[in-house]
Amino acid sequence: MPGWCARATGVAAAVMLVAFGGRASAASARDDQHPVRGNARATQFAPARQPRLRMTPLAPASVAGGAAVRRQLGVTLPWSKRWASSLDRYTSLAGRAPAVIQTWRDMSATFLNPRDMRAITARGAIPLVTLEPGLWTNPRQPAYALARIASGKFDSWFSAAATQAATYGKPFYLRFAPEMNGAWEPWGPGANGNTAADYVNAWHHVWSIFAARRAKNVIWVWSPNVLGGADDFAPYYPGSS
Repeated sequence: MPGWCARATGVAAAVMLVAFGGRASAASARDDQHPVRGNARATQFAPARQPRLRMTPLAPASVAGGAAVRRQLGVTLPWSKRWASSLDRYTSLAGRAPAVIQTWRDMSATFLNPRDMRAITARGAIPLVTLEPGLWTNPRQPAYALARIASGKFDSWFSAAATQAATYGKPFYLRFAPEMNGAWEPWGPGANGNTAADYVNAWHHVWSIFAARRAKNVIWVWSPNVLGGADDFAPYYPGSS
């Protein structure tokens, strides 16, 4: 996973550096509520990028254009029925409690899992919800092309997600369609005809739905791949206003 990501309270803004650690198998790291669907997604895409129990390299402060950069420890752990206790075990092993804890969602179920959100905030951390637009059971399904998302084909799902986020009320990070400049992702370049412009349009469309429902507690995270093997991420930047 990338070592840095842009954080946005509007469309996009300053830079937040988050190092993620954790140990995961390829078959269980992706989903916090639906392990069967998570396994299908992870088996196809995860083996080359399993998280490890170490700090990942962070980008220099210059990526923020000279702005102050806040570094935080984040963790992603495999989901299981003992997921919450695994978070405590991680803290014990690492000697430091993570400030950010990540979960993963697709569009097959409701946007937020309240039980897991409570488990994260009870440990003094902020949830980071990675939303992968599509279905893990069929990740390359053309129905979920970014152009279709931008055109409003899935507004009912995103509207419900935005309402749930606003009702939740507490701050959390939303990492929408990460590594969008990597051809390995279903929302990446070339997959289902996706382009950089499609990604930017989809970002703005989804963001506008959340804004219309006053989900001001959502902190948007723009997360391109910066470790190599991907397209230049600049055309995928959704803007600063």
